Amino acid sequence: MRIIVKLKQATELDPDFTVHSVRVLDLCRNVKERVTRECKEKGVQFPPFAACRVTQTYDAGACVYFYLGFNYRGLSDPMRVYEEIEVILYRDVMLHKVCST
Repeated sequence: MRIIVKLKQATELDPDFTVHSVRVLDLCRNVKERVTRECKEKGVQFPPFAACRVTQTYDAGACVYFYLGFNYRGLSDPMRVYEEIEVILYRDVMLHKVCST
């Protein structure tokens, strides 16, 4: 069985958040790498699913959705692991904050 959960859209987490369009690729790459690293450190035994998509673009930046999933076999509390990773990813996304409206 797998847990696949959509992370909230960045603008739902922080309505003043945008990432400049030239930084979108870096943001997506960094978040995916962080997902892999955090899953491994938290005992996830199999490669995670990490994806993103740009849903809208604006003059000031872009709206990006992130998706995360992992096989939780062997984890005693998979929801805690998921929530810990989600918080870390949110912080990573906010570090790429380039433009505030």
